[in-house]
Amino acid sequence: VCCRASGRVLLGVGFDAGAPVGARKRRCCGLAAVAGGAGGAAPASQAQVLHAYVLLERKEFTAAQAVAQQVLERDAWNVDACLLLGLAAKWQSQAAVAIRWLRQALYAQPGCWPAHFFLADLLRAQGALEQACRSWRVVLQQAAAPEAETGIRYLPLALSVQEARGVCERLLAQHAGVVGATGPAGQG
Repeated sequence: VCCRASGRVLLGVGFDAGAPVGARKRRCCGLAAVAGGAGGAAPASQAQVLHAYVLLERKEFTAAQAVAQQVLERDAWNVDACLLLGLAAKWQSQAAVAIRWLRQALYAQPGCWPAHFFLADLLRAQGALEQACRSWRVVLQQAAAPEAETGIRYLPLALSVQEARGVCERLLAQHAGVVGATGPAGQG
């Protein structure tokens, strides 16, 4: 079963809390086979993005970043590679680098709600609540039209639109006193 068909995106070390560990491991192994060139049908970018994803899941950050950089050498605006680089930096506690990569993903594809979601988390951690609230509102706006183009081509994400919407609504309510933290349209 394709991860996209299930409506979940498997992006993140341990992020797919709803999946049993064995299922996540099987998916990871299956992605490794694709990334390793099994069948030879996958385009180079797809295989490299999936390979970088597998490395990221294994917490092999340096190797994952190197593979994602190779993708960017061919396509400087590849949203998958930018998102991977942003998450790798985030999980290595390199917030400024992570923010830069997530913003590049958003520059390439403003409708990439996962990039907005992870960017908001980083901004909140840095105390930039107003900016985080804006990003959460953007996620809510984009979640209203889940068929909207995210620019993500090959990365399986463990975060569904519904889960992201719920988290954003909860965090906006929690930070309701912050300018711009009101509802999805900025109205309170």
